[in-house]
Amino acid sequence: MSAPESKKRHLPSIKKLESFRKTSLDCAQSINGNLTSILGAAEELWGHVDKKDFFATEQIDTIIRTVDKIKSSTRRIEIENAKLSDKKQSSAGEKTRLQQEGTKILLAEDDEDNRNVLRIMLESMGYNVTLAKDGREAWTKFESSKFSAVISDIQMPKIGGIELLKKIHKKNSDIPVLLITGFDRKEPVEMAREENNIFFLKKPFRKQKLKSVLEECLD
Repeated sequence: MSAPESKKRHLPSIKKLESFRKTSLDCAQSINGNLTSILGAAEELWGHVDKKDFFATEQIDTIIRTVDKIKSSTRRIEIENAKLSDKKQSSAGEKTRLQQEGTKILLAEDDEDNRNVLRIMLESMGYNVTLAKDGREAWTKFESSKFSAVISDIQMPKIGGIELLKKIHKKNSDIPVLLITGFDRKEPVEMAREENNIFFLKKPFRKQKLKSVLEECLD
């Protein structure tokens, strides 16, 4: 049997397992909700029953023990499903990271600490980062190499972020430029709204926010 035929034969099994996993989780959650109600009723009944009535107390105790046992089983199903979900998310994250490897980002930031923090963030996402300590150095590096995107602080010596953006887009308007600043500035916000391939991010921001905006830039 050829390799493609072998793969085709296994696909339905994978789909069935995934369908079973979702069904089992739905059932477990539904059952747990009903069992909680039963358990609550049984415990309330236990508070009113005559403890000398051996038959009644034995029946209620049996209900509670059985419900606890079933809840334990359905809880295990939920835990296993959560583990599978985490594995899927990790796999998707790794796939995204591998796709990003080799994607070249030019980062222009005059503050050394901020520059290093951003570099660490970007490299942890899998990007290939080229650093520039001001707008003039960024423009020189942009002219001599190819980049998928540019990230630039707005307040920089020699050439600021907005001037750098205009120079970049005059040469190639298809390059996405992400402007970042810690100050309230109307101009970059309006530019990001009105023009293509211009994005804006206000400091401080978390790694996840930077990641999502960059993915939008490169989409």
